[in-house]
Amino acid sequence: MNANELKKQIVSRVEEIATLTDETRISEAMKTHLDTIAKFPHYSLLNTMQILFHNPNASYVAGYTTWQKMHRYVKRGEHGIPILAPIRYAAKDDPDGEDIVGFKIVYVFDISQTDGQELPTLQWADDDKDTWLNERLTDYAIAHNITVEFADIEGTTRGYSCGGKIVISNHAGTDTLIHELAHELLNHHDHATATNTAEIEAESIAYIVCNHYNLKLTNAINYITLWSNDGKEIINRLGRITKCATEIITYIDSPTKDD
Repeated sequence: MNANELKKQIVSRVEEIATLTDETRISEAMKTHLDTIAKFPHYSLLNTMQILFHNPNASYVAGYTTWQKMHRYVKRGEHGIPILAPIRYAAKDDPDGEDIVGFKIVYVFDISQTDGQELPTLQWADDDKDTWLNERLTDYAIAHNITVEFADIEGTTRGYSCGGKIVISNHAGTDTLIHELAHELLNHHDHATATNTAEIEAESIAYIVCNHYNLKLTNAINYITLWSNDGKEIINRLGRITKCATEIITYIDSPTKDD
C-alpha cells in the first residue's frame, strides 16, 4: 500500500468514526448512560483532590441521599469522604438568587462503598492484545524517546502517560498502548489541548491503527462518544489524527533488522 492509498484509507476511517459516534449518541444504551451520569453532582477541583486523596480509585461519588435516590445504599461500616459544601441563603438584593455565606463539611461515598440496584454501564475498552504490534509500538516509542513500562496497575486504570513515559496495565489490550502513545506524540501533556479533544484524538488513532491490522475494537466508539458532542468534532481533528496514525502505521510496516 502506497502513501496515498494509506491516507485515503485513514480518512475513510475517520469519517466512519464520526458517523458511528453520531449513531451511538442517539442509541438507547448511550442515552441511558449519559442520563445516569447527569444525576451525579460535579465537584470543585479542591473537592476532587480531596476525594482522590482518600480514594485514588474513586469513580462515581455522591452523598448518602443521592445514592438512595439511585436505589443504592451505603454499606455498613463504610466511612464517608469529607468534602466542603457551600452554605447558601437567599440573596438580599436578588429574590431569585443565592449568597454563599460559608462552607460546611459533608460526606460522600464512592460506588464501591455502596450496594443495591446496578447502574447502567457501557464497555469503554478492549482487551485484545497483539504481541507483535506491542513490540513494534514499543520500538516506535523508544525511537521517540518515550519510555514504555508494563505493570500491574491497581483499580480500573488501564494505562497512563506522563510526558515521556507510558505505563500500561498487564491486562490492557494493544489499543491502550496506541492510545497513550498518541497522547505523547501529540503533546497532550503540555496542557494546551482540551481534555475532550485529547481523548477524541487518542482513541480515534487507536481505532484506526488497530483496524488497519485487523484488531477490531468493539468499545472504542463508546469511549469517543463520551467525549464528543457530535461527529463534526472528529472531522475537525482530521489532519492531526491522519498525520499521527499514518506515522505510526508507516513505522510498523517498515522493515526491521530481522526482515
